[in-house]
Amino acid sequence: MFKGIMLAGMAFFMSATQPLQAASSTETMRPGTFFNVSAFVDTLTITTLTPDWTYPKAGIQILTPGYKVSQMTPTSAGFYLFSVSDTVPAKIILTGAPGTVDIKLCLNGSGSGVSCEVKTVTLTPQRYAYNASGFNNVVYKCRGNVNGTLDRCEPSPVTGAPDWTPESITFATFGATDYAYVASWPDGIVYRCSLTAERALDICTALTPAGAEVYHHASGVSFASVNGTRYAYVADDVEQVFQCALNMDGTFSTCRPATASEPPVWVPSSTTFATVNGVQYAYVASGNGEIFQCGLTGDGLFSPCAVTMPGAGVSEWLPKSVTFATFGGTQYAYVADDGGEVFQCRLTASGRFDTCLATPVAGTPDWSPRTVNFETFGGVQYAYVTDFGTATALFGDVYQCTLNAEGRFTSCEPTPAFEIPHWGNLWWTAFH
Repeated sequence: MFKGIMLAGMAFFMSATQPLQAASSTETMRPGTFFNVSAFVDTLTITTLTPDWTYPKAGIQILTPGYKVSQMTPTSAGFYLFSVSDTVPAKIILTGAPGTVDIKLCLNGSGSGVSCEVKTVTLTPQRYAYNASGFNNVVYKCRGNVNGTLDRCEPSPVTGAPDWTPESITFATFGATDYAYVASWPDGIVYRCSLTAERALDICTALTPAGAEVYHHASGVSFASVNGTRYAYVADDVEQVFQCALNMDGTFSTCRPATASEPPVWVPSSTTFATVNGVQYAYVASGNGEIFQCGLTGDGLFSPCAVTMPGAGVSEWLPKSVTFATFGGTQYAYVADDGGEVFQCRLTASGRFDTCLATPVAGTPDWSPRTVNFETFGGVQYAYVTDFGTATALFGDVYQCTLNAEGRFTSCEPTPAFEIPHWGNLWWTAFH
């Protein structure tokens, strides 16, 4: 009888510990969830759900054609083996185009694959921040990480950059090809730059549009579609915004002043387009301390244009750019004030600024904001503020700001965390 009890106990122990040992010869997958998997760009972070246990030969099999694991060799059964536990994750890098990929994960990749599950992950393009430094005549490309920080900042293009003074940069797609548009202010040139496979600026060509009146300076470049036709808009930071017709390849055809009548008394540094309650407007940040809200004609010209000054919260400012974002179902405008603040502004039903409040409320950095961007990394949304630099801080920074549910900045820290004095003053940031 004692012998029978021992045999029964041994059978129960072997059954209970089966997931921790080599799988049996059966090909039937045991139902269950065994892994946590998160994806960022091309990297999978994998942990197990089994507490306090390491699986030295867990396996991953790629089920979607066209993908494989980087720098690893699969077994004859098609599994890439790795070690993983609930506290020590495995980092698996996949090669292939952005898209959805089906994978099979097994606790024992060298066995028959009993304790396995099939998951679908999504690979996304790497996001980069492109920072225009007219001070150094350089555009810097920085990599965005899963926690939203930036690193690996380097000049772009690495070689063959034009003799330019980059004041702003933006991106647009024409014919399935992405281009960067860099405005060089003093010489009045907008450059269209192709991108390499690593998303660095490659060949930059000066655009030479025709027209009786063409911009002689170039500050901010933006794109907008009006009644199904796409235009480029170039702010000259002197007295005018120009509207440029576009060729199929994204080059400028002809340009003309964007105002349907005599322009206001302004110094346009940038133009942003936004739709409020179904109506499209252009918002022009002016170096004389005003923001103009402009209606649009059927052919994309500005008419009329009027100053939109908030009803409360701001007595004066020096706006460089306006960015729009929605939080909790409410649309806000964010004004980068060269005087040292970022303002979050509520909008009236007609798109005018209502109440504007400085953000963050406490702990505002010593900065001179030029642009505000909103980006999501690792499932978390952040704001990025481009700082030109101040009399005390000297060199500029890019600040990464956390957000509350109402879109207010809660804390802002420079990123990269260490100072990069070689990039001098920053004038503009765009993500792509």
